[in-house]
This record gives sequence, structure tokens and C-alpha cells, in this order.
Amino acid sequence: MRISRSHCVTALLAGLLWITFVYVRYDHLSWNVTSRLSLTFALVERGTFCIDDYWQRPELNTQDVASAGGHYYSDKIFGVSLLAVPVFALVHLVEKLRGVEFSTFVRHWLVCAFSVSLFAAGAGAVFHRLARRYLIELGHIPQRADALAALATFCVFCGTMLVTYAGMLMPYLPGIFFLLLALWRIEARDERETSLSPRQINKLRVGGIGLLLGAAVLCDYLAGVPAVALLIYLTWRERSWQAGVIAALCAALPLIPFALYCLILFGQLSVPYRFEVLDMFRDSMARGIMGATVPSLTVMWLITFHPYRGLFFHSPHLLGGPFGWVKGWSLGPCWRSRQIVFASIFVVLLVYNSAYFMWWGGWGFSPRHLAFTVPFLGLSMLVLWQRMRSIVLFTVLGLWGVFVHVIVYLVSSEFPDRPQGAPLVSLLEPDLSRYDYPWIFGRYIFRLFQMGEMPWNMGVAMGFRGPASVLPLALLWGIGALVIVMLCRSSAPTQSTAAREQ
Repeated sequence: MRISRSHCVTALLAGLLWITFVYVRYDHLSWNVTSRLSLTFALVERGTFCIDDYWQRPELNTQDVASAGGHYYSDKIFGVSLLAVPVFALVHLVEKLRGVEFSTFVRHWLVCAFSVSLFAAGAGAVFHRLARRYLIELGHIPQRADALAALATFCVFCGTMLVTYAGMLMPYLPGIFFLLLALWRIEARDERETSLSPRQINKLRVGGIGLLLGAAVLCDYLAGVPAVALLIYLTWRERSWQAGVIAALCAALPLIPFALYCLILFGQLSVPYRFEVLDMFRDSMARGIMGATVPSLTVMWLITFHPYRGLFFHSPHLLGGPFGWVKGWSLGPCWRSRQIVFASIFVVLLVYNSAYFMWWGGWGFSPRHLAFTVPFLGLSMLVLWQRMRSIVLFTVLGLWGVFVHVIVYLVSSEFPDRPQGAPLVSLLEPDLSRYDYPWIFGRYIFRLFQMGEMPWNMGVAMGFRGPASVLPLALLWGIGALVIVMLCRSSAPTQSTAAREQ
């Protein structure tokens, strides 16, 4: 079987992303991460969901814990913890063979490298294929579409918060992988299916899409928003309510184990947040919809354009998404429906995030509750990539995002949310007129980078120190970019080949 140059570009891009995502090994983990990691350790080492022996260890200390029946459990939906189990089982086997355990931080690094980071690289690969398909629809020739899709993938996965969460046991990148793969399956109808009448559907394909959407929600509750939007999009594309019903039923299947988990351990069909150890978190999560009450315009500003947590401030190329929604309206019903779906994902999650009591997301740099919007903003902006000046503009903006987020990734993806001892009330009751919300990158992270205050990374292992430790990664991407350009400048495929490669 001959592998096309286009697929070689995708594979190379995925490899570059994976190396990027495993480049850093953190020596500090947040409660969110250690809660999930404790569950993975307990399942492999103790064969139980109970994390009594883990959550108070100094290196695994977490307060993201639920209590029931005199025992303690992770308060997270457990999809990502389960994904890490096979990997940690192998790591644990190696530990037994060598007679010495790795440190918690090495364990976390190894587990993430072959679970979360692999799914993150896979998400980048699927994004590249989707972007290529859309760019060809917009009139680009296949080689140009390959190159532009690779550029878009680089800007979206290395120039946004995604790179900061791709090396930690967090749910966003695995969830994004399942969502993008579901979208790919929605878009990629084969020739036999296009000949079906509106009332005829491929039930196996539709059911598989539903399973992917359910798997995304099993990673994180917030993935439910794009999952529902894509379910509606599937129903529209198939012109069949039956397709939507089948997909919805199949989407519920991956969630059944978690429902049983809650029922057995907590005695009711309720998320673990109702049994939180911390009173403040338990009471706050009981208000409104999962802790979200009244949307706040102040918070919307802080998580979009303000330097403190602004998504568009740190990744300005994503502003192409909203402009793309407008442009897509004039490109026919197919693009119009896509942009409505992509826009609805962003708007709903933005409103939810602005109403959520812990809107800033704890320790971190970005508004992580908007993480699921990032790839859809990236796909939305592609309709603007029809003129060279637009491509150059968004590339420059994207490089700013890469500069910021790679440095954040190298220094600390989970920076304290209240630097200089800012009062908690400044976050729980945000008020721009009363409190200072600093630009964490400029005031703290970039200075730490200049001083070389960074955790271990592969550059350090090669003998580089401080800021110079990023040079091997930059060189690797430079070589990779040259290879991608060479592959994309190869002879043009035939029309039939181009159609198959989409």
C-alpha cells in the first residue's frame, strides 16, 4: 500500500507535536492533576477506586477529593485516569523489574507521554486532515492545502493553551481528539454513502460517531457542549432524525460505567462534586448549573481580551474564528451550518465560564474552561485564508501565540493564580476597578524564563541551560518545517487521488 505525501505530512506533524508535548517534565503538579493521577495509581497498585493511600502524600497532595462511606475518591470524571491505566501498568512492571520506583514526577511524565500526549498528537493529526479538507473545499490545490493546514495546526496546537495541557494528566487534549475524530467521521462520507437517499444512513458509522462523542464527555463534562453541537450537526448532515437518535444512544454507552461508579460509591446518580471534602467547593458547585450562576461581563473580558487570562490576548490568531463565522455565512449552506456549530460551541462555553464561580480555573495561565473551543476557532478561521495577506497576518499573530505559550510551557503551565498574595475575593468577586489582575507572562513567567528558572526538559538533558534549552526543540521544528515544505512542493496528484486523500 502506497502512502501519499499528504499523509506523510500529517504523520510528521503528529510526531513533531508529540516530541513537543513530552519535552518538559514538571516537578510540581496541581490538585486537578494529582487527583486524577492518584486514581490511576490506586487502580493499578491497589485494584481500587479508593485513593485513601494517595491523596495526602506530599508529592500527590490534593484537595480535589470526594468522601463517602469513610473513604476518599477522586472528584473527577474518570475517563483520563482510565486512559492512563494501561500505561502506568507497564511503568509499574518496569519498576518491579528494576526494584526501584520512579519518582512521582517521572511517573507522571512517563504516563502522560504515552497517554495524554499521544492523544494530543493524534488530535493534531486529525485537525490537520480536517483543515486540509476544508481548505480544498475553499479552492486551494492539495499541496497548498497541505502546507496551510500544517501551518494552522502548528499555530493552534503550539500557539494556544493546548500546548500547556498536552503534557499533563488533564482531560482537554484527549477530549479534543475524540471530538475532532467525530467531526472527521461526520464530514468524511465515502462515495457509497453519498448515493444513499436521505432516509438511508450508515448505522455503524453513525453509532461510531456517537461513541466518540461519549468518550469525549467521559474525559470532561464540558466536552458535552461540543458533543451536543456535533450531534446536531450530524443530524443535519444526514438529514435524518434517526441518525441523531442512534448517535445519542451510542454516546450514552461510554458514560454508563461512570454512572454505575457514582451509584455504587456514592449511593445516587450524582457527580462526585456533591461529596466534596472542601465545604467551599462543595457548596459552590451545588449552586446553579455545576457552579455556574449569572454570566458576568467582567469575567468575559478577563478571559478573552484582558492580559490576565485573555484567550485572544495571548492567542490573537484565534480572533480569526469570529471573523470566519461572518465570512462563512456567505459560502453556502454547508459552511453556514459548520460556522453556526463552531460559533455555538464558543458562545455557550464562554457564557458558562463567565458564570462559573471558579472562572479563572485555579493555578494556570489560560482560561482552561475554554480549551474545547480552541480547535473549533482554529477551523473557523480557515475561511479567511484565501488571500496571501490574510495568511501572513494570521501567521504573524500565531507566532506571537507560539512565543508566549512555549515559554509558559517551559516555565510552568500551572502558575499560581494569586501572585503577590492577591486576595481570593478578587477572583471570587471580580472587579476591575478594585483589584489588580497582572499580566502574568510579562511580570513573572518571562522573567523566570530569562533567569533559567525552569523544570527539567530534554534540552537540559542535552547539556543546554536556561533559555538555550529550547534550541533543540526549535531546531527540530525548523528541520520538520523544511521537510513538510519539500513534501508539499512535490508533483500535484491527480484529481481522483486528491479526492481520495481528503
